[in-house]
Amino acid sequence: RILKSLVDDRMIIQVEGRRYAIGPLAAELGLAFRGNIDVTARWRPLLESVGRITGDTVYLIERGGLDAVVLDRVDGTSAIRAIPFEIGQRNPLGVGTGSLAILASLDDGEVDHILASNDKEYRMHDGLDRQRVKTMVERTRRVGYALTLKTSLMPGVTGFSMALPHAHDQVHLAVSIASVGNVIPADKRQFLKHMLAKEISRVRPN
Repeated sequence: RILKSLVDDRMIIQVEGRRYAIGPLAAELGLAFRGNIDVTARWRPLLESVGRITGDTVYLIERGGLDAVVLDRVDGTSAIRAIPFEIGQRNPLGVGTGSLAILASLDDGEVDHILASNDKEYRMHDGLDRQRVKTMVERTRRVGYALTLKTSLMPGVTGFSMALPHAHDQVHLAVSIASVGNVIPADKRQFLKHMLAKEISRVRPN
């Protein structure tokens, strides 16, 4: 009865047999929610500026519970660009560069809760486990940015990310740069770190 009511209300649709998918009303309600629109509008100039400077694809990543979701994307200007993610794509917190940057920005108690909750999910991504992700979190905090290399999630792509400023009443966000290749030299990492910090500081606080 519940499924029939949801179908009648257009919240879900029956696609085949006993399988269902999100319906048009759910999509319409999503469009009516302005929170994400305001967030993307605020940070879109940052993504565009970083895309121009680096020539790479730049993403805005948002925390969604135990996951991270791709909120926005700006394609770079380089002839060859890495586009490993689509808007709306979700991954467990800690999987993917922007997701890792967000996880590292949380307090220790919350990080431990997320690591324990996502342990089974991690094993589906390059054999990760909570201890390995925790080590990645510690490194991210130490160097001031998240870096991912040679993963099945982004083959042939290197990700570089930093968390964005956060207030208690705001969502957790990160900006992530996807570069073609398996290595980012140390001098380029420092350039990206300082450049991102400078560009982030230009965004007017709410």
